[in-house]
Amino acid sequence: MTDKPIVFFHLDLDNATSFKYEKHSQDWKDAFKDFYGGWSKYLRHAVENRSREHGLKLQPLRFWKGLGDAQVHKAEFEGADEVFAYVLGFYDAFHQFSDYLMNRYNLGLKATAWYATFPEPNLRLQTPAGDDYIGPDLDIGFRLTTVSQSNRIILAMDLADLVSRSQLINNVTFHHVGWRSLKGVHRDTPYPIILLNGQTPIKVPIWESYLSDLTQKYLMDDPLQPEGLQKLIARYKSDLQYDRDKI
Repeated sequence: MTDKPIVFFHLDLDNATSFKYEKHSQDWKDAFKDFYGGWSKYLRHAVENRSREHGLKLQPLRFWKGLGDAQVHKAEFEGADEVFAYVLGFYDAFHQFSDYLMNRYNLGLKATAWYATFPEPNLRLQTPAGDDYIGPDLDIGFRLTTVSQSNRIILAMDLADLVSRSQLINNVTFHHVGWRSLKGVHRDTPYPIILLNGQTPIKVPIWESYLSDLTQKYLMDDPLQPEGLQKLIARYKSDLQYDRDKI
């Protein structure tokens, strides 16, 4: 029997390395304790609120692993409506927690989200530390984290496509902000970079438009409606001769 797909949310502190070098050791240690201790509470409350709002019975997003300046949470889901509610809960918590960290520590956040299916084309492993996951969907997700930018959430294209098909979709826009080659993914063919924007809009400093082509495109181009996003991804997969079993 096919396992339920799993959605993964990667939350990353922005400029954490320079923060550690600039601050007294106790200051950055306190900030990191807060980052790990506080995030789960924000995430739990936001997902509970979305679950009630949409009449769903969502399980809490669970901590998967810590990666120093980043942490990853996950949840099994069924269908577009559940994953939409998880993504919107994550979006809500992201902006609330981002405001808190910025006001208290002057620290920013950036994030990436994706989902993976099992047992194909990915592998779920039992390890002494708990479940682990390996496979092309995980590779894509973690490669995308290298492209993430402060105060923004990047969605892997398959997650963006699935979210866009939810019957619950409302107050959400998608922004195709450019292309990036992700090492080893689709033979290094450029991959679409898709941002999620919700009721709390993305805010970027004015100077970023001069530093990043991704920011320029976000500021200059109109958002994509769900149908436009789906057409973009379908065209990309067609041109790529995309085979999910061989990604």
